[in-house]
Amino acid sequence: MSLKIKNLSQIIRDNFDEIITEHTFTKGEILQRDNSFKHNIFIVHSGLLRSFYFHDGKEVTALFALENGLIGPGDSILKNKKSKYNIEALETSTVLILNYKELDNFIKGDAIKERLIRHIVQLIYIESVERLENLIFYSAKERYDHLIAHFPDLNQRVNQGHIASFLGITQETLSRIRGK
Repeated sequence: MSLKIKNLSQIIRDNFDEIITEHTFTKGEILQRDNSFKHNIFIVHSGLLRSFYFHDGKEVTALFALENGLIGPGDSILKNKKSKYNIEALETSTVLILNYKELDNFIKGDAIKERLIRHIVQLIYIESVERLENLIFYSAKERYDHLIAHFPDLNQRVNQGHIASFLGITQETLSRIRGK
């Protein structure tokens, strides 16, 4: 899914107000295109974002970010290269934007802010490991049940093709799972 921390957007505002920008994106708007070199981290205040890439000509949904979730081009930020990811607003979304380089400079020498960022990064790591374990060890139905248990309204907010892609299954398989 994507990292979701209770009141994350308020925590970010309280601690990084000097370096954040806020922007509202309309449904369908692309916040970031693949093959671009950007270092922005997006924190969803309201709405829903999706990160996706192309594989063999098909869209693959990598992450969803709902309210108090964050999303960004980790490959571009951490490897300092062009990203393979697109980030799209699936709903009209109000988003806080942090530039990673500005953030890195801003927290230098501030132990409290560095600890806060380290904690967020640890949560991202744990979530990434759990996502990988879900894909490796669980059946399609178990992955779907887990997703809906943690994000019950996702079915009403996201088209089924995006959900199927995120789960690593076909839309037909998702339809069968939902029909049971």
